[in-house]
Amino acid sequence: MNLLITAEDAIRFAFPANGPIDAALITGSKIRAAQSKYIRPAFPSAFYEKLCAGEYAEFAEQYVRPALAHFVRYTVIPDMAVQVGNLGTFTADPRYGASATDKQREMLRAQALDDGQTLLAEAVAELEGHPDRYPDYAPQRPEAARVTVAGGIVFRRPELRKRRREDR
Repeated sequence: MNLLITAEDAIRFAFPANGPIDAALITGSKIRAAQSKYIRPAFPSAFYEKLCAGEYAEFAEQYVRPALAHFVRYTVIPDMAVQVGNLGTFTADPRYGASATDKQREMLRAQALDDGQTLLAEAVAELEGHPDRYPDYAPQRPEAARVTVAGGIVFRRPELRKRRREDR
């Protein structure tokens, strides 16, 4: 699977410019995991494969990469907060500041996840609203893009559950 962004892209799209971020903290496997977990389910397989192959580059740059960057941010915040080394795990000890509290870190993560979901919803709306621009987008399961992830649990919108019951 080709990665849709680099660590530097993730920093550019989703991290604030108020301090340096070490791109080495954002590994290819973190990007791949975020891409597989959050981006891949939002699109039909054939369209996703073309997206990863570099087709629809403008769409990816404008819609997919920013969303993915926020999902990457969501996944790496814990790694940034707690360091792992030969001596075990520890938190950063900045000279002129204090480490964020657990609650503050969770607020940052929640905001990154919400931003990613919002941007991904915009991407799907763009695809659905302009079928002439994206002829390869043919959703097999349109409800797949209409999910919310909270605490690692995938929730379908209530109106989708209702429709599915009515279809039975």
